[in-house]
Amino acid sequence: MATLTANDECAEYLQSPGFHRSFLVPATPNRDALNISYSDLGRQNANDGSTSPPVLFFMPGMHATRFQSVLLHIVGAKMGVRILTVDRFGFGKTPNVPLGQRLSTWVEIVPLLLAHLEIQHVALASHTPFVDVKHSGVKFLQAAQLIPNAAIGYFDKLIKSLDTYVGPVVRSSVRVVDKWFPSAAQPDPGRTAAAARWETEYGIPKARLGPLLVACFRAAMAENSEGLNDETRLCLKRGTTWDACDDYDNFVKALAARETAAAADARLRVKVFLAQQDALAGERGKRYMRECWERNCGGETGQSIDVCVKTVDDTDHDSVLDKLVILEEVMRDVLRTNGRN
Repeated sequence: MATLTANDECAEYLQSPGFHRSFLVPATPNRDALNISYSDLGRQNANDGSTSPPVLFFMPGMHATRFQSVLLHIVGAKMGVRILTVDRFGFGKTPNVPLGQRLSTWVEIVPLLLAHLEIQHVALASHTPFVDVKHSGVKFLQAAQLIPNAAIGYFDKLIKSLDTYVGPVVRSSVRVVDKWFPSAAQPDPGRTAAAARWETEYGIPKARLGPLLVACFRAAMAENSEGLNDETRLCLKRGTTWDACDDYDNFVKALAARETAAAADARLRVKVFLAQQDALAGERGKRYMRECWERNCGGETGQSIDVCVKTVDDTDHDSVLDKLVILEEVMRDVLRTNGRN
């Protein structure tokens, strides 16, 4: 009888029905119907309808697939938070839409999905707050703006090739580094403690955690990912704008003014986690993001918004989302906002 490897078990784990939901968005005079794919994970409603956990609506970064929510799912299931993640256009089974309609169609379909699921309120979480290159000054992104538009159209194929051709070489190289530079292979004490907690508190052994993340990447690559090309164009503002967020400082200012004018009893709470080292935002970009929120929400115009901006030690652009204590903090915030903690 054949035994399952760690990779096999992780791939099987991702076949859970919660990772594979779909919803048909009706057609409008301006577009065809859209069959979007999404995941509905974390703590689920009780079968008898007696309890309904608070909902976190998660929007991944540029590689915007539902599989990126796997760690949120594990933590949310234990702590009592439901996790919704929608494949953005051109990912999974969600069809692509014209670049100029990417933001407006997204804003249209999300409320329709929530209404379909009978969800009235959600907390929002996203990764990552991409900063306009003119504010971040990141050199390689400035250079990326010079890449021909046609070449950007092949980015999704390039990423797929990384796992097919480059992945085995990289993994082999890591083993070489561990052998020849043993000091580099010494485990970080914080990561070792986190790995132990993943196992003892969440039932995910250290030997399964890495393969699970690899399985998520491969599951995403096995599906459509052409949306990555337009996500890149959108981030670089190539042939489109960011609509209301085109000037992010003005957006936060307008949001603060709107919330103050609404004079609602409930206050909007915003928490921003900045990576200690972020190659995509750079130091200038992180400072800009912090100032946009703190400047516009610290005086009379921002009295209806509570803002907390914090830097997470020992993280980079990607790993800030994988840090267990941050995932738990997000869940506690969602529960506290809903009066559950």
